[in-house]
Amino acid sequence: MATIIALVAVALLGGIVSRRDMVSHLTKARIQKYVYFFAAPIAVIYALGNHDFSDNSRYLAFLIINAGSYAVLFFVTYVILERKKITRKLAGVIAFSSNAPNTVFLGFPLVLVLFGQEAFVYVALLGSLSDAFLNAFRLFMLHKYKAPLLRRQKHSRAQLRSIIKETLTNPFLVALAIGGIISYLHVPVPSGLRLIGLSASYAALFALGL
Repeated sequence: MATIIALVAVALLGGIVSRRDMVSHLTKARIQKYVYFFAAPIAVIYALGNHDFSDNSRYLAFLIINAGSYAVLFFVTYVILERKKITRKLAGVIAFSSNAPNTVFLGFPLVLVLFGQEAFVYVALLGSLSDAFLNAFRLFMLHKYKAPLLRRQKHSRAQLRSIIKETLTNPFLVALAIGGIISYLHVPVPSGLRLIGLSASYAALFALGL
């Protein structure tokens, strides 16, 4: 309960600071980037790197089932859209509504601070993949339906390379890979990384308040 009260207080503090214009837009953006590109991915690396997956086949089944579900749903969505002519505006709505950054920006830090590392491992496995997949789908939609009329645009190789590059360099997919390698090789993880990961919880709530 004390943790929940502290998180709410931080969010309220962010709201008060924002109403009094004490923080610039640049600072707000920097706090958000700190959470998304640094602190939350560090939390993923620490959680996975410290976890022993050798006797936990349930994690692999969990990952395969959920990743397969995403792939099937994306395919179904694509087939449906191929049969309909959609406007650029609708394509944008679908693209951005399919992308859920709060899953990692706010969800990751909250699960970590409220439920601990064991619960966070599941969230990190699925959330890291879903963030990368959803971003890839968003980029694909924006490229494919970028014409202002009802026409579909064919992809160029450069566009496809751009989508693949941005997906593979997604901070949470990179963190997932690094954490998995560290766990597999049994490399010691500095305890200081845990504190950085936990800082994402309060930074995210403060940014939400802002």
